[in-house]
This record gives sequence, structure tokens and C-alpha cells, in this order.
Amino acid sequence: MNENSEGVFCTAIREPLAVTIVRAVASCTNEPMTELAPLFDVVDVDALDALMSHGTECRVEFTYEGCVVGVSPSEVCVELQE
Repeated sequence: MNENSEGVFCTAIREPLAVTIVRAVASCTNEPMTELAPLFDVVDVDALDALMSHGTECRVEFTYEGCVVGVSPSEVCVELQE
């Protein structure tokens, strides 16, 4: 996971999308993945996965565990909210 100058952590999607999102948020918040709320309580994971699998240029943002999560077909970016 790489941090840019604005404190946004981004990672390429190399595993199932939901796992990538939870792993990125866990890294950003220094919390174990198992301690985070279920992702499906925040976003429709199947719909998000279907949208991203089409490969079209799009971006979806949502709030999860005190972070703003941005998802595109190629990467997940996480920024801690203050």
C-alpha cells in the first residue's frame, strides 16, 4: 500500500475486492481485519464488485470505519477522516 502526499493510502486490487477494501482500511486504521464491522453493512459488495468488473472508468466513494474509501476498477484508496 502506498501513501501519497495528502495522506491517502492506495493499493492495487490483487484479491477479491471486498478483501482488498477491508485489508486497506485495517492497514490505515491499525486495526485487525477481524475487528472491523462487516463491509456488507456499509455497501452492497456484490453490486460494487459487478460495477468494477466491467472495467469501465468509474469511481465509487463511501465511508467505512472512519475512513473515506474510494474504489475504481484498478485500485482502492483509503483516507482517514478527521
